[in-house]
Amino acid sequence: MSVVERERWSLEVDKAVDLVKANSHEGIVPSQYSKKLNDSVLQLVLSTIELVKVLGKDGSEDIITKTLDTFRSLLSVVNLNANNSTYSVIASAFHLFNYLHIFSQMDDFLSSAQHLIKEDTTRSMYCMYHYYAGMTMLIKNKPSDALIHLTEAINYIPADSPNYRKTLIPLIVLHLRKGEYPPQQLLSTHHLEEEFTNLILSVERGDVVLYENEIRKHEAFFIHHGLFLLVESLKLIVYRNLFDLVQKSLNTNKILYSAFQNALSVFGKTCSETELEFIVANMVYKGLMKCQIYHQFKAFVLPPSNAFSYFEDK
Repeated sequence: MSVVERERWSLEVDKAVDLVKANSHEGIVPSQYSKKLNDSVLQLVLSTIELVKVLGKDGSEDIITKTLDTFRSLLSVVNLNANNSTYSVIASAFHLFNYLHIFSQMDDFLSSAQHLIKEDTTRSMYCMYHYYAGMTMLIKNKPSDALIHLTEAINYIPADSPNYRKTLIPLIVLHLRKGEYPPQQLLSTHHLEEEFTNLILSVERGDVVLYENEIRKHEAFFIHHGLFLLVESLKLIVYRNLFDLVQKSLNTNKILYSAFQNALSVFGKTCSETELEFIVANMVYKGLMKCQIYHQFKAFVLPPSNAFSYFEDK
């Protein structure tokens, strides 16, 4: 892919924009012109990415700047003249932004598509938009928004598509944060048993050692999918589930430090009193546990009911 090829697609985008402006009516443009714009924009993105691969990010800075400028001008054009092209333009922009790790531009593009409905575009573009919007929300540490977008995407992706698996992976982690566990059959169907079976087991039964082993074992997988920090947040859910089991088994709202420490030791995890206080304080701060810490008595006092919650992600 050459610079000349990328410039050719840039010119094709300009031509497509002129056709959109000339043929739009009340924000809708005939499908043949909309398709030409969508295809040209996608090819511009792909050619830009190929050049970045060859030249490196530093060596292609001018090319990246030109492409970003094109998208800024495109945004106003499609919003005004061709609502039925907005999703596809934004989806292509997200594809580029995610590849280049340029996230400062995303909010403008997200807000431009919030008023649109799926009938404004093809199903593939609709899914592409919501997938990238969801992953962007994860990067911005907004898991509740990510869950909404990724769920919307997967609802319209065929189950036998590779994109279904790609979208399912972050959704599994997001649901684990809420105490919701996928069926084993779902993992088997999409070849995710190796990465998730023991991780889910560790979260369910509160096995901190198994959790630590699994996250270390599959670190490269989770980093590749942009999920490592989100998976790390599951550690508090592991503690939450174990401590919840301890309270239920003891059937009391006054729990000695030693009760939690003994439960951890069953799975081979040693924990000092100071470490335990820090863990519990963090869980209280995150809204996963309600309790008072009595350092002098080496005890936690929990409410009689509803002492434990999951991430609300508000």
